[in-house]
Amino acid sequence: MADLATTVEVPPAGGSLLDRKMKKSSAWVSGAVVGIALLGGLGYIGFHVQQDLSNVVVASVWPYVLLGVALLIALGFEFVNGFHDTANAVATVIYTHSLDPNIAVVWSGLCNLAGVLVSSGAVAFSVITLLPVELILQVSYGAGFAMVFALLIAAIIWNLSTWWFGLPASSSHTMVGSIIGVGVANQLMSVHSGTSGVDWGQATKVFQVLLISPIIGFCAAGLLLLVSKLFILTKWAKSFAHLFDANHRKPLWLIPTVAVTGIPGAYIFLWVAPMVFGLFGTPGMAVWQPIKYFTSWNPPMGLIATMVLVGIAGWYLVAVFARIVIENADVLFTSPKGTTPPPWPIRALLIFTCSGVSFAHGSNDGQKGMGLIMLILIGTVPTAYALNHAVTAKDVQAFVASSQAADEVINKHADQSAVMGADARATVTQYIASKQLQPDTMLALRELVNDLSNEVALYKEYKAVPANQQTNVRNDMYVASEAIRLMLKSKNPQFTTDESAALTKYEGQVNKATKFIPGWVKVAVALALGLGTMVGWKRIVVTVGEKIGKEHLTYAQGACAELVAMGTIMAADNFGLPVSTTHVLNSGVAGTMAANKSGLQFSTIRNIAAAWVFTLPVAALLSGSLFWLFRQLSL
Repeated sequence: MADLATTVEVPPAGGSLLDRKMKKSSAWVSGAVVGIALLGGLGYIGFHVQQDLSNVVVASVWPYVLLGVALLIALGFEFVNGFHDTANAVATVIYTHSLDPNIAVVWSGLCNLAGVLVSSGAVAFSVITLLPVELILQVSYGAGFAMVFALLIAAIIWNLSTWWFGLPASSSHTMVGSIIGVGVANQLMSVHSGTSGVDWGQATKVFQVLLISPIIGFCAAGLLLLVSKLFILTKWAKSFAHLFDANHRKPLWLIPTVAVTGIPGAYIFLWVAPMVFGLFGTPGMAVWQPIKYFTSWNPPMGLIATMVLVGIAGWYLVAVFARIVIENADVLFTSPKGTTPPPWPIRALLIFTCSGVSFAHGSNDGQKGMGLIMLILIGTVPTAYALNHAVTAKDVQAFVASSQAADEVINKHADQSAVMGADARATVTQYIASKQLQPDTMLALRELVNDLSNEVALYKEYKAVPANQQTNVRNDMYVASEAIRLMLKSKNPQFTTDESAALTKYEGQVNKATKFIPGWVKVAVALALGLGTMVGWKRIVVTVGEKIGKEHLTYAQGACAELVAMGTIMAADNFGLPVSTTHVLNSGVAGTMAANKSGLQFSTIRNIAAAWVFTLPVAALLSGSLFWLFRQLSL
C-alpha cells in the first residue's frame, strides 16, 4: 500500500488542471439544487415511512433502533459508492471543459437519482441470490443481521481505502467479495447443510460479467475510436460530407437515405430497445416479428410507420453528422486548448454521454443497496415489508388462479409413490442448495404451492395476513419461486411449453408479492448516491482525467469511452446483472488511449489492476471476519 500512496498521490492544491478549474468555479447554484433535492427527498421519505409503519404495533423500541442503524450503514455504502464510482462519469466533461466542475457533479448526481428511481429492481434481487439461502430465511434473527452488517461495513472500508489512494476500484466487485466472505464464513461456522454457503453457480455467472466487462470496455471503446476516425477524418468521409450537405434535401438523396437508414434502423430499434431499456418486451423477442411479417408479404402499418420515422430521424442525423464532419472533424480528435469549451455539437455529445453513464450507474449500482435495504426492512419490521401491501385484490385473485395452474403442472411431474418429509419448506430449500431433484422434491413443492394458495385466498389481501405469519408466508413464497426458477433454468423436469408458461406466470405472481422496492427506498438510495457523487468525487476524477494516458484526453476519446460504458451498463441492467461502472469506463479510456497511440501511464494501470486483483480476497476476508465477530456478539 505504501507504493500505492506514492504513485497515485493526488497533486497538491493548484497542481492539477482540476484544481485550477475549481478556483474559477462558483458553487452556489449547485448548492441550491442540492438543498432543494435533499429537502424534497427527505420530506417524501418521512411521509411514506410514517404511512408504512402507521399500522405496526410497537412492542419494543429495539427493532426501530436496529432499523435506523442498519439503514444508516446501507445508505452509507451508497454514499461512498457515489463519490467512488460515479466520479468516473464526470471526468470527461470536466477535462474537456464541456461543463463547469460543480455543475457537472450536480448534474451527474441528478442523473444518478433518475436512474435509481426508474430501475427495475432486477439487479437488486440478483445480488440477493448470491447470499446463502439459510441466512436469507433467517434475516429476522441474529445471523441475518450479522450478515447484512458485515458485508456492508466491509464494502465501505475497502471502498474508502481505495478512494483515499485515488484508485478507481469497483464497488460491484467489492460487494461480491463481501458476500462471498460472509457465505464462506457462515459455512465454516455452521453444520454443512448445503444451504449455509455461497451459491457458487450464481457467483460464477456474476464473476464472468465482472471479468468480461472491462475487456469489452477496452476493445469496444478502442474500436469505436478507430471507426470514428474512418468515418470522420478520412478524405472520402470529408468529401461525402460536403456532397451530402449540399444535396440532402433533394428527393434523389432524401428518399434513399430514409430507406437505407429506416429499414435496418427499424430492426435495430425493435431489438436493441427491449434489450437496453426493457421498454418493449423481452430482449431479442421482438426481432423475429418483423421478419415474419416480411416473409408473409404483409407488413403491418405499424412496422412501416416505424421504418419511416426511424428513416426520417436517420436522414436528419446524417445531415447533422455531415455538418459536424465539415466544421469540427479535426477538432473532435484534438485535446482541449486552454479552458475554452468545445464547439456545441461536441459539447452536447459529451454532456449526453456523461448523463447516460450517470443514469446507467444509478439504475445498476444503485440497486445493490436497495436489495440489502429490503432485507433489513424485512428483518426489522416484517409486518410492513415482508409482503407487498400495495398488491391489489385483483392481483391476489390472479395469484390464486396461477397457483391452481402451477399445482396441476407440478402434480404431473411428482412421484406419487414418494414419501415426503415433515417440513416441505426444508425439502425444497435443500433442492435450491443442491440443485438435485429428490423423489419427494416435487411433492414438497406442490404442498408449498397449495398451502400458500389456501392462505392467500383465506386472507384475500397480503396486508391482512397476521403479523406473526408475514415472514413465514414470505419465506414459503421465496423458496417456491426460487425452486421453480431453477427447474425452468435447468429444464429438469422436462416441462412442455404450456407447462413452462404456467409456472413462469406463477413465479411472476409470487415475485409481485415478495420482490418489490418501495418508492421511498429508491429515493433514499438516490439521495445517498447523488450526495456521494457531489462530495468526494475529486480524487477519482484526477486519476481518470490525468493519470491513465500520457496525453490529455481528446473529445473523441472521452465520448467513445462513455458511449461504450453507457451501453454496456444498460444492457447488463436489463438482464439483471451487476456490472462495474469503474472497470468498464476506465478500461474504455485506456482502450482509446491505446487505439490513439497516446501511450498509457503503466504505473497507474498497474495500481488499478492491483486493486482489481486484491478487491475480492480483501473484501471477502474483511466481511468474513466481521461476520464471525458479529455472530459472537449476537450469541
